[in-house]
Amino acid sequence: MDKIIVPIDFSKYSEYALEAAAILAKQNNAEILALHMLEMSDALLTATDDGQKPKALFFLKLAEQKFEEFLNKDYLEGLKNYSHCQTF
Repeated sequence: MDKIIVPIDFSKYSEYALEAAAILAKQNNAEILALHMLEMSDALLTATDDGQKPKALFFLKLAEQKFEEFLNKDYLEGLKNYSHCQTF
């Protein structure tokens, strides 16, 4: 086992999954790939007016900030830890 993918939705259940993945990663010298999917409507992402682009950027930055805060756990210290925030 080289990599462990953990879906993150900021719930207590995804935190339990992240902690379990950390235990497995430490036992197997594996990397954790934490993944959060940020769903935005096509209308928001493809809008041609400049009013929608700042909204999309705001939501993306807010999700990135929340994601980084969520990954700030003591049990993740010392792990090869990769995180990725994906807009979908």
